[in-house]
Amino acid sequence: MPNDLPPESQNRTLPGEVLDLILAGYWDWCIPENTEYLSPEFKRMFGYEDHELPNCPETWQRLIFPEDLPRIFELFQRHVESQAKVPFDLEVRYRHRDGSTVWVMCKGKVIEWSDTGAPLRMVGCHIDITHLKRQEAALRESETRWKFALEGAGDGVWDWDAVKNTVFYSPQWKAMLGYDDEDIGDSLDEWSTRVHPDDMPRVLEEIDRHISGKTPVYSSEHRVRCKDGSYKWVLDRGQVISRAPDGSALRIIGTHSDISERKAQAAVMEQLSLVAANTVDGVIITDLEGRVEWVNESFCRMSGYSLHETLGKKPGDFLQGSGTDPAAVSRIGQALRHGEKVEETLLNYAKSGRPYYVHLRIDPVRDIDGRLSKFIALQTDVTDQMLQEKALRESRESLRLALEASGDGIWDYDPTTKALYLSLRCKAMLGYADDEIGNTLSAWESLVHPDDLAAVREEFQLHVSGEVPIYSAEYRMRCKDGSYKWVLDRGRVLDWSRDHRPLRVIGTHSDVSKVKRIEQELRDAISAQQAAFSLLEAAGRIARVGHWELKMGDNQPIWSDVTCDIHEVAHGTRVDLETALDFYLPEDRQMVAERIRLAVANGEPFEFEARIRTAKGNLRWIQTRGEPVTDPAGIVIALRGVFQDIDDRHRAAELLEKRNRELEAATERAQANAKAKAEFLANMSHEIRTPLNAVIGMSELLSMESLDPHQREFVDTIHNSGDMLLAIINDILDFSKIESGQFELESIPMDIRECIESAIDIVSPQAARKELEILCWIDPALPSAMIGDPVRLRQIFVNLLTNAVKFTPQGEVRIKLTKRSSGGALVLRGEVKDSGIGIPTDRASKLFQAFSQIDSSTTRRFGGTGLGLVITQRLLQMMDGRIWVESEMGKGSVFRFEIPIQATNIETAAPSASSAEDLAGLRVLIVDDNPTNLGILKMQVRSWGMSATLCKSAQAALEIVRNKAGFDLAIFDFVMPEMDGYQLSQEVRKLRPSLPILLLTSIGLGKRTSAESLGVSVVLSKPIKIRPLQNAIRAALRIGVAESSPPSALISENLAEDCPLRILVAEDNAINQRVADLLLRRLGYSATFVTDGLLALDALARSAYDVVLLDIQMPEMDGLEATREICRRFAPEDRPWLVALTAHATDGDRDECLAIGMNDYLSKPVRREALSKTLRRAYLHKAQ
Repeated sequence: MPNDLPPESQNRTLPGEVLDLILAGYWDWCIPENTEYLSPEFKRMFGYEDHELPNCPETWQRLIFPEDLPRIFELFQRHVESQAKVPFDLEVRYRHRDGSTVWVMCKGKVIEWSDTGAPLRMVGCHIDITHLKRQEAALRESETRWKFALEGAGDGVWDWDAVKNTVFYSPQWKAMLGYDDEDIGDSLDEWSTRVHPDDMPRVLEEIDRHISGKTPVYSSEHRVRCKDGSYKWVLDRGQVISRAPDGSALRIIGTHSDISERKAQAAVMEQLSLVAANTVDGVIITDLEGRVEWVNESFCRMSGYSLHETLGKKPGDFLQGSGTDPAAVSRIGQALRHGEKVEETLLNYAKSGRPYYVHLRIDPVRDIDGRLSKFIALQTDVTDQMLQEKALRESRESLRLALEASGDGIWDYDPTTKALYLSLRCKAMLGYADDEIGNTLSAWESLVHPDDLAAVREEFQLHVSGEVPIYSAEYRMRCKDGSYKWVLDRGRVLDWSRDHRPLRVIGTHSDVSKVKRIEQELRDAISAQQAAFSLLEAAGRIARVGHWELKMGDNQPIWSDVTCDIHEVAHGTRVDLETALDFYLPEDRQMVAERIRLAVANGEPFEFEARIRTAKGNLRWIQTRGEPVTDPAGIVIALRGVFQDIDDRHRAAELLEKRNRELEAATERAQANAKAKAEFLANMSHEIRTPLNAVIGMSELLSMESLDPHQREFVDTIHNSGDMLLAIINDILDFSKIESGQFELESIPMDIRECIESAIDIVSPQAARKELEILCWIDPALPSAMIGDPVRLRQIFVNLLTNAVKFTPQGEVRIKLTKRSSGGALVLRGEVKDSGIGIPTDRASKLFQAFSQIDSSTTRRFGGTGLGLVITQRLLQMMDGRIWVESEMGKGSVFRFEIPIQATNIETAAPSASSAEDLAGLRVLIVDDNPTNLGILKMQVRSWGMSATLCKSAQAALEIVRNKAGFDLAIFDFVMPEMDGYQLSQEVRKLRPSLPILLLTSIGLGKRTSAESLGVSVVLSKPIKIRPLQNAIRAALRIGVAESSPPSALISENLAEDCPLRILVAEDNAINQRVADLLLRRLGYSATFVTDGLLALDALARSAYDVVLLDIQMPEMDGLEATREICRRFAPEDRPWLVALTAHATDGDRDECLAIGMNDYLSKPVRREALSKTLRRAYLHKAQ
């Protein structure tokens, strides 16, 4: 036990060694001495070792968030006052040593009390719940995104497992019928019992036709019963996505679309004529040109025109006049031209010339095929309403003038639209001009003092809900100069709807700052006069406190106004003592009477909490404190005290308890949702990768056959499409792992140059197909080795380069890497610049939103999931970095990112560029019409100590060669205007036959033979990379050149001869069996195939095998269970090499396979190269 723990506490606590084993932080507070023991785990929770923080209360008080400290003290006070009946249990925030926030569940209890009831010792613990808080936020976002993706189209989704005969119905499927999510289970009966009986035979027939293969898709229009008992027409569509070997359906998915509106449209059109003829409103039907086809009798009465007089005319030609608003007419015309519905209020003129107002609604009418056929307009005579509104405006103006004369402001609020009219005086009162405050409720509330806003809203709500007849509130408002002014705000509801909703509220604002100042001065004076009275000081410290007095011999206590308000009786009310006690609940009444009796008898003060029933029947918690008043002889002559309403405090405690229960339930739901999401991603990966295995495997095998160019184009298209789909799946899995917090980064030595050059190698074929140049500049001052995650850094480079190439139709893509210092630390700065289509400024924010591109046309034109840049941003954030973009439409984009880096002296696996001392001093002529590439080559060769002369054209280069001798090397770009690199080489050879020439080409090595015949020393393909360029220069100059043997093939056509193995494959899918067989035969192997784990065990019992490839998901016995059984039956030295074949693709799947005893792992789709490497590893293991 640490020495700074009080001796008396040491005797009553667990041994220190046990405390250190407790995962939570433990603390022990000796209250009288104010000393406190803090366990080592308590300190480590915030990043400190035990010796770094003293054991005292000030330690944790310095670390806790200041705004959370009052809650701790308040709860401790309640805990002590209740003698530990109120639990000391709350969530607070601490500041970690590294500056981050640590959420803590703090629990404690007073365990020792003095004889007088004072607390002596309190113990407790701190539990780190930061990860729970983060998970709650992440899961809420994940659930929202999934729901949006699944039901964004507005259709319901269903998924029928025909084997289990269970159906998943999406929330939208249920909501379409009026049900909540929990109202409908997962049985098939939930659907079949709701289909209309008359429709069911036809529906079942359509389902049977599809399941039996007679129709490619199941589709049915039928009625389904809603929750309210009505029936709704739906279009039900689905398709079998999984069948058993015998052809029976295993799984069917589909959607429900609500077509009730379409079904009802025909019926509506049939009744339209009858309804229109009998409605009191005017009805007009026009053709697409706006010419009248029919009007009803109401229109004729309203306008004075007969049907015959209107036919073939446009309504505007004979109804509108000089007073008609041309802007409204223009809006109507624009809507009709676009086939949209429109509503306006217009001034029309009758045949007699009488003006009248109508509210006009025009709707487009479409035929059964959805084509626009005509327009129908409904006219409602609103003349009386408009005249009333005019009179109201005039009345409002008169009222405004009167109020402004009095100095008050006026306001008029519409609760339905949230529009708020504010008079000039309202704004001028605070120093604002008319246009400096918007006429909205939110604009006005932004000026209310934050401490007053909640009370103002509460008072306003009491009035509009009908609880008080007049709204009245005094509060502070911020003036233009930053000061605050007190206003008296009064108002009342002027108009109510039929269902008693407020439609209009008007009121006034009065400047009461002067009155408030006088009131404050008066309160200060009274406070100074009464400073000697301790009871009044106590009343001033607590809110909503009244006072009372009971004189001996007088049976009627005297209540202050606040005390009357708490009891909900009129001010000045006098009641006798018995009546006053009757306000208390029966179970508290005896205690109160006894406390008063003891105070009178013994002269002792008292304090208690109890419940009262007010005069209006409301139940309320109160706290009262009293003390006796004695005469000089010590006889009690009166009792005086304070009376406080503490109902809010009790309600807050109850609410806190409720919130804690809700939090526990939410945590359980979040954990269940996280598990369900993980299972869904695993199943999604398996279902998609399984057929992809066949697509990519077969296309890879087919590409090795003798094909004509047309056939090879088809095969390459299939293979590339499979790779694209696989990349999309991987993006989704990466994104999901990042979102769920399961993504981890490595920290190992790496070569940044190898990362970016390998990324360029991946993207270069795509750039070459579009004839784009990829230009790369890496600052030579960058450390050759640093600590980081090379795989994810390469992924960032690939994502940015792929994005740049995708959106660049012509030109170039430049990547640049530099470093800078920030606070003594190194920062890697990357830049990818393209000359592509650019990004609109107002849409750039969508770039880093999941599943989003800048517009739908971009998605259709360029494709993609929209996840690449999102994953890039998240990876950079996980590396403590950032990314931003600068772009201009039509001029390209620049993506820049920064991440902190740490240099290391540890050598990386990648080869580094050798020393360039042997190149120093050499003179080189560089010719390239691309100024960017020219600049990069100049900086690179000069960083090696070479002297460079630059030319932008072949003609200029020839002139230099003629007039200047002494070059050791020439570097020519192949593609240049006027004269290309080959022609330039031929001309230079005439002048300098022995000059070594290095030719740069973006086309590849297709013309290498003709280049060598011209005497070109080396051909180097762009994009230019440091090590290849350095090696090419040495080769051209024959510096350190040695004969090298050709590299051995990574994939041998007869691998079985080099690595003989006996192979058993357990795979239930016939197509995947065929793919595996062909891949193995290509490598020279003949394998044995079985369809499940049980058969694999039988085969191993009969024959010996060196390698067993096990599919993870198989019937009877899966690959995992088979592996466990093999490990149980065979000793390690006799056990075959076990390789997992799985369509799952997460790190967790790999770890699970290796943990149960598998030796290697192959993710579907299986590549020939990956299979070859796996078999080589198996052979090496066998040979040991």
